[in-house]
Amino acid sequence: MNSPTLSLTFSIDSADPMATLEQVLATARRGGLCLASIAFTHGAHDASAAMRLRADDADRLDLFVLRLGNLIDVGDVICHSAPPLPATAAMRAGPAAP
Repeated sequence: MNSPTLSLTFSIDSADPMATLEQVLATARRGGLCLASIAFTHGAHDASAAMRLRADDADRLDLFVLRLGNLIDVGDVICHSAPPLPATAAMRAGPAAP
């Protein structure tokens, strides 16, 4: 079985973007996530990062996205791929609207 993965990008609004990136990576590590890839860009006035993460459980990825939104100096979090809903969660959500 494949591990759930998450691809996301976010902006860094900080005078010290590397410190903010360290906070993000520490949050991922404490959440038990595996970093598959990372790309970091730093311009004169802005910085951004793109990450791909893996986890044993899709709930860990969901929790990471929530925690990422609460970090200071992290903005514009965009998930490009999200883990599929577990079968039980999809059943609780009910059928899709027509």
